Amino acid sequence: MVIAAVQRKIRELQAVEVQLTKQNSSLRDELRKFEAVLDSLQQHLADLRVDEHEPEPAVFDEPDRSQDFAWVNRVIPLLPQLHDDYDVYSLMQRSFQEVIVAARVAETYLARAHQVLGWRDTRLVNDTWVEFVFSKEIMHSDMETIAAKTWALQSDGVDLNGVMPQKHNMRVLRRINDNTLICARNLLFPGDKTNYCTVYLLLRVEYGDGYVVAQRTLEPEDPAALDSVLGSSFSYVRVFYGLMMSPRTRVDDDGTVVKEEKGCHVKFGGRVGNGTVDYATSWAMDILVAILRWENKCVGPVLQLVDGDDTEEEVEEDQHPPEFAVTDNTMSSEGEEYSFMVECLMANMLPVSSTNPPVLVGRRMSTGTRKRSLTRTGSATDGAAAEAAGVLRKSDTEKELLAFMPIGVAYMERVSLDISVTKDASDKGGAVRYVMTVQQLGSTESWQHARTYDEYRSFQQRLLKAINLGHFCSAGCPWLFTFVKSYFPKKHLFNFTSTRVVTARRDALQRFFSTLQSFVLDRSNHCCAVVSHAIANELVCFIYGNHLDGASLDVFARDSGPAALLFTV
Repeated sequence: MVIAAVQRKIRELQAVEVQLTKQNSSLRDELRKFEAVLDSLQQHLADLRVDEHEPEPAVFDEPDRSQDFAWVNRVIPLLPQLHDDYDVYSLMQRSFQEVIVAARVAETYLARAHQVLGWRDTRLVNDTWVEFVFSKEIMHSDMETIAAKTWALQSDGVDLNGVMPQKHNMRVLRRINDNTLICARNLLFPGDKTNYCTVYLLLRVEYGDGYVVAQRTLEPEDPAALDSVLGSSFSYVRVFYGLMMSPRTRVDDDGTVVKEEKGCHVKFGGRVGNGTVDYATSWAMDILVAILRWENKCVGPVLQLVDGDDTEEEVEEDQHPPEFAVTDNTMSSEGEEYSFMVECLMANMLPVSSTNPPVLVGRRMSTGTRKRSLTRTGSATDGAAAEAAGVLRKSDTEKELLAFMPIGVAYMERVSLDISVTKDASDKGGAVRYVMTVQQLGSTESWQHARTYDEYRSFQQRLLKAINLGHFCSAGCPWLFTFVKSYFPKKHLFNFTSTRVVTARRDALQRFFSTLQSFVLDRSNHCCAVVSHAIANELVCFIYGNHLDGASLDVFARDSGPAALLFTV
């Protein structure tokens, strides 16, 4: 039995030996083939006689940038001239205020926000304008360091292109001081081969306990002349935005508001536009990438893992833990921010013009709106915020929050209208005049406009043009276009001076202007720049006429005078 088992095992091993021999022979044949191929390749390489010197680096032709800013010399004479220190200071003051208001208005009107890597993101494209606001609470970085890095980034063209998705050519035209620059910027938009350019004031402002780095376009005194000088291949865009930083705060057990040593609230908002719809849409997408890149450069990596056992003291200054819980980051110096807006509003009662972005004024909220605002932002009497907000108080017992509206809308809120009829006795045909009596509310001032039907009809045509049917918005503009076109009193070829026709026209005009006024004053329609700006301004010019310069908007009753200095530079 044992011998048979050994013999069987030997036969199995012999069979394995035969298989291995065959495989070894096959492998030897394959190896010889590879060696033959290798010899052939070596022979070919020797025949090619490849030079051993290093290849020269490739040279690419750089595009000619010498003419990128040739347009500046044509534009500068049409912009506000700074002759002395007073002009410079006035421009800085006005620019800072306009940026603050633009950012605050964007936050007020753009209520729907989204979460993007810890940022509270709100953007709205309205025709050729973009309104936006981003806010976030930075936990562990130093505010002074962030402000310094932000200024260095914004004041250097190379660093700026590291943030913006599309390449912006930026040049400093004039260095007023260490915190104020006049700059020019280009962006060649490949979609329509248009060079979107602007000359703007870049300033760094310290206010309260925080900082603002702001940009504001220098607007021409004659926009039509500027467009003519630039030509069709250029578009002079407007920018009004800023990055605001304020300290983080906490409330102690005794109710005292205490500033945190580390971290800050960051708010980036404003409005950009006056280009094209495509430019506005592209800019709205680019600004999200820009704010994330800014955070990566000036604060720390947007996404960074931090050990959960580390305390705040153990986290280094440059580290920035990821924050995905979005909160409504209201600035700790809310009242002080409001005081600057009030100064802006009181200093900018400008004539209404369709070429300028809306200037905003304040009015009282309704009781329900005030309650909702207090629920959202907290009581204005808490700690230092109440002390800073004193400029808004009418008395020590009455605290008022302000909602902001375009100046044209504010003018319309101050008047009541009445239409009557008169006939010119000196005219043989008895020419009819429809008299609009305008009463300014809260005062004894009133005035009248006696106009013909054709003058009212011309106003209707201007209004239809101002509505710009087809623009995208969430207001009731399509309904307004139909109303203005269909409900305006019809033109009659015969008997247009008869009592029946005249009375019907008077009643129709009364309803027409009452409806227009109600539509413009409806806050839900203020999200559309066409309503709050173009339509409101057209209506104001028609109703006020020559009385616009003398009209008063006494919307603030203040118990303290304006501050001597609004900011330091």
